Amino acid sequence: MAKITTTSNAALDLEPNGTGDINLTPGTNGDVNIPANKGLTFGNDGEKIEGDGTDLTIASSAVLNVNTGSSSGNDLKVNSTQLVVEGDTGRVGIGLAAPSQQLHISGATPIIQMTDTDTNADSLITASNGTGTLKIQVDNGNESADSTFEVDVDGSQRMKVDSTGDLTITDGDLVIGTAGHGIDFSVNSH
Repeated sequence: MAKITTTSNAALDLEPNGTGDINLTPGTNGDVNIPANKGLTFGNDGEKIEGDGTDLTIASSAVLNVNTGSSSGNDLKVNSTQLVVEGDTGRVGIGLAAPSQQLHISGATPIIQMTDTDTNADSLITASNGTGTLKIQVDNGNESADSTFEVDVDGSQRMKVDSTGDLTITDGDLVIGTAGHGIDFSVNSH
């Protein structure tokens, strides 16, 4: 094995003239090897790629950009289907290789589980299109956040299901829009 060494813990600098590159070309079946717990640093602001023999750590002092291109097939994939970001559509898939929606999740139930660590927050999910809002929230002992399911339209609550299971229409009417249908009380004998 050929070896280049320096003395007195001095750094080894490889510096080409002008705009030349530094190319490392291993043999036919060789690799460029970096020992465990050593890494590649980029500048002096904490950007580094390092492995410890088990995990690979990519450190960034600010934004970590992964650019795979924007054409079909230039996707970012983790273990084929665990996480997929399509290069051409921007769709994200979890648990499947080809997402058909902007966010597509496939898996065993429960597919999504969320835990609210801020007991003062009133919503786990809030979805809005600008005029209507759907909220799913937990009862945290705060009267203003006592419902588990709420639908808002134009900024006003229209319906909620509270922690007792009661359905309340806070504004509007209950409309049965199909003839021959209504509210069925058949569970009661009278």
